[in-house]
Amino acid sequence: MSKLKRHYQIKMKKQTQKIYKEWKDATWLEIWEGIRDNFTFGFIGATLVVFIATRTDVAVLTGYLTYYFFMGKIVNNQNMLPILVN
Repeated sequence: MSKLKRHYQIKMKKQTQKIYKEWKDATWLEIWEGIRDNFTFGFIGATLVVFIATRTDVAVLTGYLTYYFFMGKIVNNQNMLPILVN
């Protein structure tokens, strides 16, 4: 096994352990908020693609405003600050 492959495996194991620890320490409310936010963010992003493809200008504008409003909500979330700083 090459050194690079071994280094990659060790790095992945550490990342997996970190994810598992965060999952174990999280409350159900935090998990629910994460699922809700990720679903909403993905859904809004997917609808933007449809609005752009159909050339619906008002819908594109509304979609972008909603998308960036929601992005601001996620970035300013106190739970996300330690992750974003690192």
